[in-house]
Order: sequence, then structure tokens, then C-alpha cells
Amino acid sequence: MIRSRKARLSAGIVLGVATLVAPLAVFSGPVSSALSGVAGFFALSDSVNPTTDTIAGTYSSPQMQIEVAVAPRDAAGLTNLLDELYTKGSPQYHKWLTAGQFDARFAPVPAAQAAVASYLAGSGLKVLPSSSPFLVRATGSSVLVSNAFRTTLSTFAPDPVAPA
Repeated sequence: MIRSRKARLSAGIVLGVATLVAPLAVFSGPVSSALSGVAGFFALSDSVNPTTDTIAGTYSSPQMQIEVAVAPRDAAGLTNLLDELYTKGSPQYHKWLTAGQFDARFAPVPAAQAAVASYLAGSGLKVLPSSSPFLVRATGSSVLVSNAFRTTLSTFAPDPVAPA
């Protein structure tokens, strides 16, 4: 159960930085006004599903891997295409793009990918190759990840289940 909470936090970080283009914006955990005055940062509301589990302590790891999702090029066009792909009667209904076609139309511009990689490297994380143009992968300690995203990583203990 603790592992799934870590995954939820990781998903929140990825979702939180999905809007990373310029200025640089990163996930700061649940909505907080603490970062509103910090240049380039803003809190994303509802990034992570709330939990009733108890925080059991700070998560600490000498090595962890993260993936940052970079915002797609032409996000409005992507939303429109998705609507058309799933709307019966649309001329694009179920006319799927190949991976190459999708990437050619919607992959982030190289400058956006480079900006994310540069930020992560500047935060002390080691940037690794990724097979997706939408993801920038990096590794580092939990301390470096926490500092880069200006957030706290926590370990959760599941709430006891009430007897039936």
C-alpha cells in the first residue's frame, strides 16, 4: 500500500510539470500560496487525488527516477483531434494517427524539452535519454527531487479498514 502512495506522488509530480514550457512551472504539492511570489512557479490545484491515509514520515531515497511530461505543441489542436476521434459522425472518427504522425504534429518543440532538461540538470539531477519526445527522464536523490520541485515527498500508512 505504501508503494502505491509513492506512485501517486510521482504521478502528481509528472502531472504537475506537464505544463512545463516557459516560464518554468513545477508541481508544489496541494494548492499552496507559498510559491505564489516565487518567480516561475505556481501551484496546480487538484494535481494529486486527496488521500485519507496518514503521513508516516518523509520519503527518503538515495536514488529515484522521475519523468517530466512536457506540454505538447498545439495543445488546442490535440484536444480538437481527440474530440473528433471519439465523436461518432465526425470525419476523423476512429482514424488513428501512427506514432510518427502523432509526434510530428504534437511533440513538444526541442527548445521546451531542452529547457526542462536544463532545469533538472541545474537542480543537480542527472538527465537520462527518453524514448518519448513528451518525457524528460532524470535520476537523483529524494532530496534533489524535493528541492527541484519545491515539494515534500512523504511516505503514507494506509488507514486501518473498519471491521465489516
